[in-house]
Parts: sequence; structure tokens; C-alpha cells
Amino acid sequence: MENNVEGRFPTIADMDRFALEFAKRLPVAMLSAAAPPLTQDQLNQLMNDPQLQELGGNLYIAKLFHYIVNNTHAGNDTKTSNFQVDSDADFQLLMLVGSRTSASATIEITEGGSGGLSWQSAPVNIDNFLGTAQLPFPAGLIPQLMPKKRVYIVKTVDTSGAANAIQVDFWGYKLFPASQAAQLGAAPSSS
Repeated sequence: MENNVEGRFPTIADMDRFALEFAKRLPVAMLSAAAPPLTQDQLNQLMNDPQLQELGGNLYIAKLFHYIVNNTHAGNDTKTSNFQVDSDADFQLLMLVGSRTSASATIEITEGGSGGLSWQSAPVNIDNFLGTAQLPFPAGLIPQLMPKKRVYIVKTVDTSGAANAIQVDFWGYKLFPASQAAQLGAAPSSS
């Protein structure tokens, strides 16, 4: 990290000033008569809004979202489900949460396409991979970016010998460009 011109490391206030100046240069959404440019007051309010996230030098509006996969087993079987990240925004995965009828199951997740990247070296016991609603499992110290339109394959193997309903919840945020704040209802009101 480079020191700023005053010879000190940037502070949160420095980053907020940078983000505010960046937001001022954002274009009004194209072909949108309902999205006037943000006023200075709205920009100031937006800077205090936790929805605004910086990633790779770009500003995004983060909207809570869940991708859900349900695999229902009859017992001693394998189920595979796919889900695709929507085309409207990248997804920042924060937590993996799940529920299951029986812990006698394993899970594997791979990215779609030939030779898709696997998220583990071997099948993982379901309780070692997913958290619960009471204790969500963080998806890593660095939130995982799941690119828009990417397909993910969730494979579960049940060894319980009985019915087992497994739900996997990919819990995180859709990341929309900050220039879409007004269309997303994320721009502060002008009153």
C-alpha cells in the first residue's frame, strides 16, 4: 500500500473522499428518463450507506441475495443440481448455509464447463462444508466473487438409507454498478 502525499497511509476518511469524488463522475444511466443525476446531498448520503462497496477500484451497490439449491434424496443416492449466477450482476459470496434431514451426506461444488474448477479436493462431509442459520459458515476470509452468468454444479451423495432433503444457500450480495443506484432504489431521496 502506498503512502499518500502527506506521507501517511490513507484513512477511511481518505477512502470516503475518493469514493465520493469517483461517484460524482459516474454517468447518468443511459436511456433512463427516471434516473436524474444524483445531487451533492444524495451523494453524501450514499457515501454513508453500507450498500456502497468498492471492489477493484470500482463502486458497486450491494444488494442482499440468496442462490438456493435443493437436492432431495430417496436414500443412498446421488443428486446433482446446477444454478447460474444471474446475468444482471456479479455475486459476492459471503456465507454458505444449509439444512439437511441427515448428516450422512457429502457435498461437492464445481464450476460449470469442461474442466470446471472444483471447490474441494474430494467430497466433503455436509456438516463440514455448510453452516446453519444460527452459525453460518464464512466462505473464506476474502469474500468469493462469482461472475455473472457462471454455472455452478452442486453434487450431494446421501448414505443415510432414508429420505434426506438437503438445501444449500449461497448467501451474499449482487454487485450492481453504482451508476444504477437510482434504478435499484438505492439513491437517497431528494427530500
